[in-house]
Amino acid sequence: GVHRAIGIALFGAGALLLLFRKGLYGLLLMAAGLGVTLVCFALVKPPLPGEGEYLLNAKVVSRPVVEENRVKLTLDEVKLDGHPAGVRLQAYFSNYDGISNFLRYGQHIEVQARIFLPKGQTNPHGFDFAAYLWGQGIGACASAPLDEVQVTRPAGFSLMGASIELSERLSRRIDRLFPRESALFTAMLLGDQSDLDEAFKRDYRAAGIAHVLAVSGLHVGYIAW
Repeated sequence: GVHRAIGIALFGAGALLLLFRKGLYGLLLMAAGLGVTLVCFALVKPPLPGEGEYLLNAKVVSRPVVEENRVKLTLDEVKLDGHPAGVRLQAYFSNYDGISNFLRYGQHIEVQARIFLPKGQTNPHGFDFAAYLWGQGIGACASAPLDEVQVTRPAGFSLMGASIELSERLSRRIDRLFPRESALFTAMLLGDQSDLDEAFKRDYRAAGIAHVLAVSGLHVGYIAW
């Protein structure tokens, strides 16, 4: 809109000043114009899909996270009833039995899913789940039974996929070595807090030591193969 036009105009004016050897002023105007344009693109959301049932086709672009009897992951390259959605989705696949989690980073999947929009801030100073997801580029959510998900294209090799697979292997090794403390050690060593309960994380935040749960490359090196 208007603000993006202003940003582009500032950038152009700065470029003209550079041509006339007004180096400092030109660079400042170009930087200001670029900043205004980027902020506008970050704040303006694309049209979100309407809520309802759709045939969902998408690519898995995150490590699947198990939450009780469901699997959570991020989907990109989303199509709803064959039409590009224009946004990423956070998907929740229910009926996970603890065994058959076959989903992997890089796979393309298809399933009849319910699309819904995340809730924003419901109380003053409360948590804004919609804004939190949008900060990760996620504009909507999807839910479907896990056993109805079909893999339409297998995952090819990628560095991200290999990294996630290595992390999962390390997580399984931690489970075997430290069955009682595996959730804590997995959070501290791999940065995966999905198995930590909320009360535990609140206690760590209240004590001011939540940073010890963050992943560290040095910590990962302590795991013996």
